[in-house]
Amino acid sequence: MIPQAAELYLNVDMVKDAIDMFIAGEEWSKARKVAKELEPRYEPYVEERYKDSLKSQGRADVVSCLYTNSSIENGLK
Repeated sequence: MIPQAAELYLNVDMVKDAIDMFIAGEEWSKARKVAKELEPRYEPYVEERYKDSLKSQGRADVVSCLYTNSSIENGLK
């Protein structure tokens, strides 16, 4: 149901709503892809929602790793 709703939003150029649908369905790779390809300004939004989701699932270890890897990558640029 969620992927179909997201596709409908994309068909009418409602990118943010489509991203939110993918996030609601925890389809993170699709949410990232839509953000990256259609509205790059939403990439940080998707990543924040992903981190929030991990935190709410008690997966702080993964969040910590994401922040560490992101910091390292930013330092190399």
